[in-house]
Amino acid sequence: MNVFNKVTLESLKKNRTRTIVTIIGIPLGVTTINGVAAMPNFGDIGNIMFNLDFKGVFTASGLILVFVCFFGDFFSTLGTVLAVANRANMLDENGNLPGIERPFLVDAVGTCFGALTGNTTITTFVESTSGVEAGGRCSSLSRMPRPVRR
Repeated sequence: MNVFNKVTLESLKKNRTRTIVTIIGIPLGVTTINGVAAMPNFGDIGNIMFNLDFKGVFTASGLILVFVCFFGDFFSTLGTVLAVANRANMLDENGNLPGIERPFLVDAVGTCFGALTGNTTITTFVESTSGVEAGGRCSSLSRMPRPVRR
């Protein structure tokens, strides 16, 4: 049985009363289903994407903000990359990670792309260590349900 079907069936069994009431309410018109997802309105996307204010960056408060954001992201990425590499036994005898510039490049590109598109910036997550402990070589394993990892 598919893991996702199993999880859905378990959820329905746990919420049996709520499920029955909802199913009865649909034909009676009490419960309406408006859909699971809808298309977003892209009409005002120009207010968010690529709407940069370079004049505000080169002020004293703007430079302080860039400084704070850079160092926060830098040390967060450094600590996470070294912790995950340590857990995966990828550090050399001096405790250095060979090719450490690659995770920083990915983080920098993701941060810049997120900022340009008006989204939150990406970052590395220390939760990746749980995926490494389970035998994974990327962080997506830590987000998989436990039955999938076995």
